[in-house]
Amino acid sequence: MNEVGDRAAFLAKARERLGGGIPVNPVHVPPEPTAVPPEVRFTALDPADLVGSFVAVATEVDAVVHRIGVDGVDAKVIDLARQHGARRVVRSAEPDLDPIAAALTEAGVTVDSYDPATGAAAEMGLTGAVAGVAATGSLVLDASVAGSRAAGLLPPVHACVLREDQLVATPADVLHPLRAGAPSSLVLVGGPSRTGDVEQILTLGVHGPRHVHIVLVEPEG
Repeated sequence: MNEVGDRAAFLAKARERLGGGIPVNPVHVPPEPTAVPPEVRFTALDPADLVGSFVAVATEVDAVVHRIGVDGVDAKVIDLARQHGARRVVRSAEPDLDPIAAALTEAGVTVDSYDPATGAAAEMGLTGAVAGVAATGSLVLDASVAGSRAAGLLPPVHACVLREDQLVATPADVLHPLRAGAPSSLVLVGGPSRTGDVEQILTLGVHGPRHVHIVLVEPEG
């Protein structure tokens, strides 16, 4: 790349300053690197009760958790669609959602696979998740499994079906196995989309769903 004009002069000064290495500030000397990374503690996590921890923290960040038996999942998702007036639902690609999508269709709700047009027109997004993080109340959406991350991010309502046996304790339990290679997109969803201004007034639903419903499926028996 050729350098011309002021850019060349600016970079020349930077190179000159860095020619002898990065000087150490004698007032703020950086600490020596630790041999072992510090342990992160999650005060809201009870390792003996992942379900209780997940429900408590997810509720704290304004998600609504519905603990449902396997036989009640279809009816609960239909109820959520009616509650929010959703006549069109866009779904992700997990095969476990097929029976739920069929039940919604039978109930008169239009269900489409995700693409940008259907996602923008849908009143509700229906997804699964690859995990739920108990310490943070987060849903983990993997684009390589779901087919897209946007089915749960674009519509104003996100309904996610998650089994209790998919709960893990901390984000590390999700991230450590990815050392061998990460998917194209991995999203941790912690409740509805939110943003705040300088006055610290939170607004929900600006950059994503305003409502997040987690249908937490209890084990059979």
